[in-house]
Amino acid sequence: MGNKDSVRFVVLDPALIKEGGHHTALSLLVAASKEDDVDVTFISHQYISDSLKQQLENNGCIVKPEFLLNFYEIFEKQIELNAANAYVLNAAKEYAKVIQGQCEQGGSGKLVFFHPSMSWEHAYALSLALKTIDYSMDMCHIVCAMFNPGLGPDGTVFDPQRKLNFEIAFRAVSSSTRVKLFASDIELSSIYKKLLNLGSDVPVHPCYLSTWMRSAKEESGDPNCDFIDDGSEIILYMGDAKSEKGFCDLPDLVCESLKNVDSHQKLYIQFNIPWPDPELEMVAEKLRYCASVNEQLILHEGFISQHEVERRLSNASLFVFNYCNEHYQNKSSGFLWFVVWHQTPVYFFGHSWLSREARRLSAPVLGQSRDRKQFWAAIRESRKYRIFGAPSSRFYFDSLYRDFWDWIKEVCQSA
Repeated sequence: MGNKDSVRFVVLDPALIKEGGHHTALSLLVAASKEDDVDVTFISHQYISDSLKQQLENNGCIVKPEFLLNFYEIFEKQIELNAANAYVLNAAKEYAKVIQGQCEQGGSGKLVFFHPSMSWEHAYALSLALKTIDYSMDMCHIVCAMFNPGLGPDGTVFDPQRKLNFEIAFRAVSSSTRVKLFASDIELSSIYKKLLNLGSDVPVHPCYLSTWMRSAKEESGDPNCDFIDDGSEIILYMGDAKSEKGFCDLPDLVCESLKNVDSHQKLYIQFNIPWPDPELEMVAEKLRYCASVNEQLILHEGFISQHEVERRLSNASLFVFNYCNEHYQNKSSGFLWFVVWHQTPVYFFGHSWLSREARRLSAPVLGQSRDRKQFWAAIRESRKYRIFGAPSSRFYFDSLYRDFWDWIKEVCQSA
């Protein structure tokens, strides 16, 4: 960024603890793509995995495991603000301590604190912490609003208590001149405008799963990848095993799909069970058996490299989203943006935020119905299907997929 614009970039993430999920994705992207004249520090949970910590340090970043709080302790719980006081006050003390610690290090240039995904309880805690900080340094806080505050895309309130909590918390944190607020998608951009009674939509921050344009120019390849490069692969699942993402439905879906795919087509499932769970393990055992008796099912347990993910998505004939429609009705999925970027045809078992977003971005949607006959038709239609129209908003598309560090430079210049 140049010496006169030097930046000390500090990611404050109490949820940076285990490998997997968007917290890890952001940290690895920031570490791998940072420029030499940018000092990057991660303030993580005290129990961050040794492997993840090592990966970040190998890229020249500093990792300080200082947070003790459980980031998701009251996340999405039906709780009144006063009942969360103890948690919020404790979180505020931790935020204040780590922020003040970074300020006391001194140094030249701008100090930028990045908060990758804040729910109401953390936004409120941060607002309290900022009132105790010595502001002698040039600094700003970039706050990413990733979570829905209880409003539908048309402004309808579906959770009054949640709306109240988010409104109080985000009014408090955004009132600080040191805070720059960004939304994670175009619906939240409009929703937070309504919530906070702003004069304009909240700007959208880039999806931080990938470097996007940089990765598009790089050669991808993994010699250990069991990849089929002929567009015959149908991806039924990728990511952490979660019931709301349809993992528990996979054995039945696999059995039905195997009866309807052509002999040359393969079904692919990649998953990781992030914590002990008897139900998820039972599903995994069924999938292992299916894979052992049918070579058309490729099963990969554990993490895979980003190169392999990109290669599979770029050449797959179909990606199937069997997410729970009720759970994702007003909830975003970063992985959808990853799939859309690679122009992979998609199929949805119903209507939710995912299907709305895919159509906004003009992704090749082959269906969005629970009717199995329509699904089988989509499978037959999917081979090498690549029609990718212009997104309904080019500005939104470019905002989502812009380079992370280019965006940070712009924010720093305007702060």
